[in-house]
Amino acid sequence: MVRWLVALVLFAAVVGCGGEVTEVVVRVEADPGVEAIVDHLELRASNPGGEPRTATSNVGPGDYPRTIGLQEKLGANGPITVVVVGREAGVPRVEAKGRFTFTEGESRQVVLRLHDACLDQFDCTGESRCGPTGSCIPIDVRTEPR
Repeated sequence: MVRWLVALVLFAAVVGCGGEVTEVVVRVEADPGVEAIVDHLELRASNPGGEPRTATSNVGPGDYPRTIGLQEKLGANGPITVVVVGREAGVPRVEAKGRFTFTEGESRQVVLRLHDACLDQFDCTGESRCGPTGSCIPIDVRTEPR
């Protein structure tokens, strides 16, 4: 349902504005251990000077990858920070985050993965995120053409 709502919002924005769309599609992937226990995802996106955006979705095994589109008007300021929190019975169990900038007039994609090694690991703060081995790595991520 989240995909349908996001697609509808993006479609309405494209039709309503009549101009180029500057967007990044966030693709959320999960390792098998995460997929087996996480029953709810929360995605928060924020940029300096902008209103934070939130999307939530119930999930279960086989529901990945999940995607959501974020868009900005041309000349949008950045960078954008996205945090995905995986919850089990309401309790945060894992998170993935990344920081990126929009490319004006382009549709791009970024992949954020919920790693098994990051279950119950919330030590990475500020300029870092939990990586595939459970250690903290830089928060900046690359976007790729869609």
